[in-house]
Amino acid sequence: MRLFYAILLAEEVKDALRTQIAILDQNAKQGDFVRQENLHITLAFLGETNQVQKALQVLDAVQAVCFLLQVRGLGRFQRPEGAIYWAGIEKNPALFALQKQLTEKLRNSGFVLESRPFRPHLTLGRKVILEPEFLQSDWEHALAPVQQKVAALYLMKSERINGQLLYTPIGQKQLKEG
Repeated sequence: MRLFYAILLAEEVKDALRTQIAILDQNAKQGDFVRQENLHITLAFLGETNQVQKALQVLDAVQAVCFLLQVRGLGRFQRPEGAIYWAGIEKNPALFALQKQLTEKLRNSGFVLESRPFRPHLTLGRKVILEPEFLQSDWEHALAPVQQKVAALYLMKSERINGQLLYTPIGQKQLKEG
């Protein structure tokens, strides 16, 4: 089973991002755009594993309090096959502490994780090539900041059904009220 840990987004945040995805899609020569229901922040990616029970135990062991998360700014990671377009996450010590705690617990439980630094963002599209007349700089400033309360952490299953990615929560950890 293909697993990852994530923060899911409030509908208001998804709606704001859907607008930005639509702008990209309308101005793209090519691209694989994220469906609104799949928008999330990945905290740790396990990949293919049969250790679902152990992954759920790690989720249950996480101890954190609720916090506010702000989505701010738009940008891209340039790749040869097309850019990855994203929405940014305002620097947030509580988010970084949660991710650090989670990854430490996963490593201590024997999971092997990616070693690259945590760069929280929301992927909007992959392998995107935009029309030459698209004004990247205008788009990067088009998103008004939006925020949400983060009250839970999820263990998610990723699968492809009829050619579409489907992310399904298989475990949830409520964060404590602060």
